[in-house]
Amino acid sequence: MRKILLTACAAVLGVMSVGASFAEDAPTLAKMWRITPEPGMSDALKSALKAHAEFRTENGDPWSWNMYQLVTGEMDGSWYIRSFPHTWADMDAYRDSDFTEKALTHWNATVRQFVASYGASISRYVPEISNWPEGATYAYYWVYTYHIRPGRTQAFKSAAQAITDVLKAEKWNDTWAFTEGLTGDSQTFSLVLGEDGYAGFAAPDSNAYQTVAAAKGEDAAKALWAAFSDNVKRIESQIYERHADMSVAAAGK
Repeated sequence: MRKILLTACAAVLGVMSVGASFAEDAPTLAKMWRITPEPGMSDALKSALKAHAEFRTENGDPWSWNMYQLVTGEMDGSWYIRSFPHTWADMDAYRDSDFTEKALTHWNATVRQFVASYGASISRYVPEISNWPEGATYAYYWVYTYHIRPGRTQAFKSAAQAITDVLKAEKWNDTWAFTEGLTGDSQTFSLVLGEDGYAGFAAPDSNAYQTVAAAKGEDAAKALWAAFSDNVKRIESQIYERHADMSVAAAGK
């Protein structure tokens, strides 16, 4: 939300839940893997991953997988491989499927020898505080990860909701998504901004803070941003590039 919090957070912060509902059955979950190459094996890993992606496509993978790499921060050659949207039941079905067994055999024969380490995470898309066209994909994703103070997740989400409500009421036009981290050692929310080129991340003529201030007044805008930032312990910011030629479209899509 380059126009929501990219410039507004920088200006106001000086620089996002309720707990996970494991009984919910809406397709809002994402699974992501981090695949880190052995030293000196970045190019070999890329070639192997591309061959494996082609195998998945040719053999009718029921899930889509998008592949990304960091273009900021520590660029160690890791690949981030993400699938969305799913339910908890979907994850069981995929794990137990004949396809997954076949894909794992191919992975072990093609990719595993070039991998130094793996990491996996699960997150949940939060539609009520997002404005993301269904199925939209972009070339670049700017991701702000907010580490929430203990016990402040509901307050954080309420503050984000209050800002979002004003922006939507004012028909402020932009695309953004909030996701809630369901795994890891701290409660996190990530704000995701998608663009097809770096130029799209430039500050708009009227950013989120200015839009809220124009609608509700300067004091109200300051209070909303203070309520948001007071719940945040620390923030991380990274940009990812999506590699369409390395990604997998689900069978039939």
